[in-house]
Amino acid sequence: MAARRGPPGPRRRPRVHPLHGTPVRHRAARRRRPLPAGDEGLAGEAQRDGRATRDRICTLLAPERWHGGAAGPEPIAFEAVCAAELSRAEGRPDPAAWDAAAERFAALKEPFELAYARWRQAEALIVGGGDRVAAGDALREAADIAARLPAPLLAAEVDGLARRARVALSPEVEAEAALGPLERLGLTERERTVLALVAEGHTNREIGATLFISEKTASVHVSRILAKLGVRSRVEAATTAHRLGLV
Repeated sequence: MAARRGPPGPRRRPRVHPLHGTPVRHRAARRRRPLPAGDEGLAGEAQRDGRATRDRICTLLAPERWHGGAAGPEPIAFEAVCAAELSRAEGRPDPAAWDAAAERFAALKEPFELAYARWRQAEALIVGGGDRVAAGDALREAADIAARLPAPLLAAEVDGLARRARVALSPEVEAEAALGPLERLGLTERERTVLALVAEGHTNREIGATLFISEKTASVHVSRILAKLGVRSRVEAATTAHRLGLV
């Protein structure tokens, strides 16, 4: 006599593990690696493998496979990073895809994957000639998270990209870089005026008469200017003023 079967149990939910994104990541790395001359076959193979991996993940995410008809936020996040990695494997890294992946991981509070996605977003923006301000913001976010985790290897990659692209990871450094040479030296408006007169060969007495200040005050201004410029003489100060385009 055949055993009775009970009612069907709840549908098993497919699991999309973080490692599902790893094969596409490896394919992307192969695609970006320098190839021997004339060996475009490896690049094509990497792209095909990457697409096949993403197709498998998309199949796992089909609504009919999930209880309730939809995958949860975690598998969708890893599908997003696979799509971004595929764009890298195909040689056209998509900053929008990396931004979407980063937002998914931010919502999941997955700091390492968030930092990785921001690093790749910045890379895509820089390589594609995109918005450097957005690239700098993404790199700084990645650097901050990598330092706090800590994730030294990722931090080193972020730092390397920032150095190659000449992007300041510190907002203070970036603000200083945006200043002109005279602002960086800390010269006041009055000191710039005095420096211009020094460069024209005026004495302290002549500077005082021109600016309606005493000779002693003019001398104090000149001394401060020499100290800020790191020079010892008025001739060196004049040379610096010419080099900076002040006169």
